[in-house]
Amino acid sequence: MNVLHILGSLNIGGAENLVLNLLETASKNGSPNRYSIVYMHPSKSNRVELFGKLSDVSLIECNKGLGSTLKFIKALRKHICKKNIEIIHCHNNIDAYWAYLASFKTSVKKIVLTVHGLNLDFNFLGKKVKVFGNADRFILKHLSKTYVSAVTRDFYKSKYGYNELEGEIIYNGVKFHPETLTENFILNKAGYTKNHPLANKEWVQPGKLAFGMVGNFNTPVRLQLLLCKAIGMLNEKYKGHLPFTFVFVGGMNTQNPELYNQCVEYCKSNSTLNKDIFFLGSRNDVKEILTILNGYVYCSSGDSFGLSVIEAIGAGLPTVCSNIETFREVLDNGKYGYLVNNDALELSNAIEKLYINITNKKEPLLDGVLNMAPFIVRDLYSLEKCLCKFEAKYKE
Repeated sequence: MNVLHILGSLNIGGAENLVLNLLETASKNGSPNRYSIVYMHPSKSNRVELFGKLSDVSLIECNKGLGSTLKFIKALRKHICKKNIEIIHCHNNIDAYWAYLASFKTSVKKIVLTVHGLNLDFNFLGKKVKVFGNADRFILKHLSKTYVSAVTRDFYKSKYGYNELEGEIIYNGVKFHPETLTENFILNKAGYTKNHPLANKEWVQPGKLAFGMVGNFNTPVRLQLLLCKAIGMLNEKYKGHLPFTFVFVGGMNTQNPELYNQCVEYCKSNSTLNKDIFFLGSRNDVKEILTILNGYVYCSSGDSFGLSVIEAIGAGLPTVCSNIETFREVLDNGKYGYLVNNDALELSNAIEKLYINITNKKEPLLDGVLNMAPFIVRDLYSLEKCLCKFEAKYKE
């Protein structure tokens, strides 16, 4: 089959990375399907090259405004006919709406919509043009819908009450690095190895554990400031001599700079900045960072899947994360990681427990996560399994 993915851009993002990883897996596994991509907004050239190595890539721009939208639909229809596309896979409902209109009476047999986040508007057309009325529901009825978690699906069904939003759960496939798990079992977890490429970094300190959280400072949903406050409580308890360092991996967002600045200022006021707490910014060496961490902590009030947490556990790290519906689902109610409420004191106690567990190696939290969870999680959320489910979806 000829399968076309439609993406907003090819810049770094959850949906883009998922598609890139799926195409890479399909290429390695010798998938019989032929994949191609249409992206709608100009992207960084190196990302275009990455996608281009695995599929045909075409830019069909779609700017704001009715004229631009109609132009995009016309160009997309021409592309569908030229490439003899049979399956269109979209990752945003608006893209799926345009794909539906563009594919009418063409070779397209099915349009798959994967819903990733909790910020989509499934009454978009009805709001824009009242005469369309229930156009959104009509098109949704003709789409094959998948969701990255039951939490995501149930959120939209509850919000809109549409039966047309019923769909299958297909967990995101995660690109696990085999060497991270191997290295995390071999490395001295109470310190560091001199041969590690990050061993000379300021935040890697002899005799101190290293914990971390990965995620850009671009949404209030991520609770980095709460985490800073929890560590601040521990700093007071240990009288300014924390037995671990903590790193935040993720860049400041220019539209919401206060999310980053508040954290930095809070740590500065508590004398933990660049002493026990470090902000590493955007990084392209997250894999290497995970191999030198001893534990992982992630705070959120509304993630739709929890990719960062899954990656950390798959790398062999004992993990503490927010006790929200999404993490209860993907971590099987705490079997693969320790769940804690979004309260600074509770979080502080959990981080201390994590530290004690790792150093004493007596508590079941450490043994359970390090011994079994990485292997279970790597199987549950493998790219191969995700690809197989999507390819079966295409054939239905």
